[in-house]
Amino acid sequence: WAKSVGLAGTLSVHGTILSGLEARNIHFVGDGSSAIESLSIRHVEVDFSIIELIGNGGLPFLNEVRLSDADVTIALSESGEDEKDPSRPDSEPKPDEGDPNVLWQLLETRYSLKNINLSVTQGDKVYQIDNLTLDLPQGGEGKLSVANLEIPGSKPRSAIETDLKVTSDSLHLGPLRVLDTVEITSLTLRKALSDEPMLTTVLGLSGGSIEASYFTD
Repeated sequence: WAKSVGLAGTLSVHGTILSGLEARNIHFVGDGSSAIESLSIRHVEVDFSIIELIGNGGLPFLNEVRLSDADVTIALSESGEDEKDPSRPDSEPKPDEGDPNVLWQLLETRYSLKNINLSVTQGDKVYQIDNLTLDLPQGGEGKLSVANLEIPGSKPRSAIETDLKVTSDSLHLGPLRVLDTVEITSLTLRKALSDEPMLTTVLGLSGGSIEASYFTD
């Protein structure tokens, strides 16, 4: 996988398919063919059900993902598009859009993510997320927090926090203030149903609000 996205590096993996897998001191650097410049993770641990893996396959076999102390550095071209790698053919097949149920399968897993740091540069612009923490139980209520958020053209924000709630067919978050004048009062993503919107959100804008819904075909 790392090579396919232009990364090269090392990691140390411990454990078995019965006890779960653990990796420490992961470090990858980009080879220039993708926007990812570096990826470092001090510790990641995955627990899963071997019975579910053998019997059903797919993602529901994952029970819990624990990850701590990760640093990701991304450099985008000024146009916002990846630079063309001359070693790649001019025409490439379009990527598979994937199974829309993957998101809901992923949300059946418990997540404990601590101290995730992301830096994205685009020309002279720098987007920075420091110490992102996610605590999300299986099918329950959790929290997402960011110690520091920097977006070009806006004042840095600190101590950002929002509640998350997961059910068997929906994901809800809010309130979440992302800019000085913009707050996501609520955002709900649902499985595609014929009589309900797939996405509903309420945005608070300088004292007012906007409500929007998106329906699938």
